[in-house]
Amino acid sequence: MFILARLARAGRICVVASAIGIAGAAFTGSDANATGSFPSQTCASLTSSPLSPSGNEQFNIALVDGDVLMFGAGQIEYAPPASSTVSVTGPLNITITSGNAGTWTVFRNTVATVSCGAVMTPSTTESDNLDAQQDALSSLLMLHHANTMRIGVEENVNGAVGSGTATANYADQHGFYYSSRNADRADRAKVQGMLGYLDGDDASGIGDPMWNVWIKGRYSYYDGDGNAFDGYVADIFGGIDYKLSSSVVVGALTGYGRTDFDTITSGTAGGFEADGFTIGGYAGIGFGGGVTLNAMLAYTGSQYDNRSGTTTGSFDADRVTVAASLRGRHEMANGWTLVPVLDFLLASESQDAYTDSAAVAHASQTVTAGRVSAGPRILFPEMPTSSGYYRFWAGAMGEYDFSNTSPVPSSGLPDLGDVGSLRVSGGLDSRIGEGTLSLRADIFGIGSGEFTAYGGTLGYELPF
Repeated sequence: MFILARLARAGRICVVASAIGIAGAAFTGSDANATGSFPSQTCASLTSSPLSPSGNEQFNIALVDGDVLMFGAGQIEYAPPASSTVSVTGPLNITITSGNAGTWTVFRNTVATVSCGAVMTPSTTESDNLDAQQDALSSLLMLHHANTMRIGVEENVNGAVGSGTATANYADQHGFYYSSRNADRADRAKVQGMLGYLDGDDASGIGDPMWNVWIKGRYSYYDGDGNAFDGYVADIFGGIDYKLSSSVVVGALTGYGRTDFDTITSGTAGGFEADGFTIGGYAGIGFGGGVTLNAMLAYTGSQYDNRSGTTTGSFDADRVTVAASLRGRHEMANGWTLVPVLDFLLASESQDAYTDSAAVAHASQTVTAGRVSAGPRILFPEMPTSSGYYRFWAGAMGEYDFSNTSPVPSSGLPDLGDVGSLRVSGGLDSRIGEGTLSLRADIFGIGSGEFTAYGGTLGYELPF
C-alpha cells in the first residue's frame, strides 16, 4: 500500500509516497525477463535527460536523501533498495529519505517517463491545487464580502448623518438596497409637495426618523484571467440603527454570503465553494457640509468546500472584518460637485486544518487580506428636463490590495499578495418622475499586472 503525507507546506513540498510492505516477486539484483539495460543513473542525470524504458531495458538509479523520483502516466515496475518489486500505475512521485536512499531499479515493464527532481520542486498534484485555490480564492471572497458590507454601511450612514436628503431605495441586476429612513423621506417629500401646492407650507417641521432598518443584496460574477476560474458571489446584509443625534448614528448588522467558483488550476478542473453568516456593528458621524466618517466591525463563520479533479476537502473558518470610509462633498461653481473618497478594509480569517479525500493533511492557517482605495468622483451639473434631470459623473480610484497568501505561479490563479491598480468609472443618473435611472461603466485592475476587468451596471431606483 502507499501512504500519502504532506511535508512542509510553506516550502510547497506536496504529495509524496513511500512504498512499504508491498507483496510481489522478490528482487535479487536481476530480472529474469530483462536482457538489456541503461548505464547506471543519478538524480542529476535524470533531471537533465528523463528516460522512457521500453523492450527489455532496465536500469539502476543512485538516489540520496532529498531526491524525488518522478514517474509519468503509465505502467511502473520498480524496486527500492533491498525490497520487493512494486507494480503500480503512474503518475507517481516518490520522495527519497535516509530510510530508502540507495540504488533503485526500474524494470523493463515500466512504460512511464522516469525523471528526478529536488525535494523543493513544486508539484502539480490535485492536493497541491487545493492549497492554491484556498490561498487565492479565500482572499478574493474575503475582500468581496467586506466591500459589500462596507458599501451597505456607507450608504446608510451617509443617508443618516451626511447630506440628510437621501430618499432612494433601488433594485437592479447587481442587487438591491432598501432603507426605511429613505422610504419615510420619500413619503415626506410627497407630503411636502402636496402641502406646498395647497398651502404654500414646506412641511419642514416633519422630523427625520430616529430608528432605521435597511437591507442590501448584491450579486457579482467573476471571470478570472486566463480562464483559471469563474463563478459568482452573492450577499445579503441587513441592519438596524438609531440616531443618537443629528450627526451620530450607531447600528448592528447581520448577513449571509454564498460563493460558487469553477476552477482550472494547473490544468485540472475543480471548484471552490463557501457559505458564511455574519454579525457586526457600525457607527457613523457627520461633520457637516456632506463630510461623513463610518466604521464597521464584524464576525463571519464560514464553511468551505474545495475540489480539484477527484480530490476534495472541506474546512471551517472564523473571520473578523474591520472597515472604514471617509467621504466629502464640495459644491463648486456652476453646479459642479467634487466627492473625495478614502476607503479601507481589512479581513483576517483563521482556517482550520483538514485532511482531503486523498488522505493528504493540510495545515491550519490564517489568511489576512485588505484594500485601500482613494480617489475623486466628479458630478457634472444637472441638466433639467420636463420630468426630472440628467446628471453625468466620472471617477477614478487608486486601489491597493494585499494578502499574506499567494498561490504558486503555475496554478494560474490570481495573486492578491501585493497588487496596485487603477479603477476608472463613469455614468449617468437620470431623474424621471419619482424614480432614477442609472448607467455605470467600470474598468479596473489597470496596471496591476494580474488582470484587467470590465463592468457595467444598469439600475433603476424607486422610493417605496
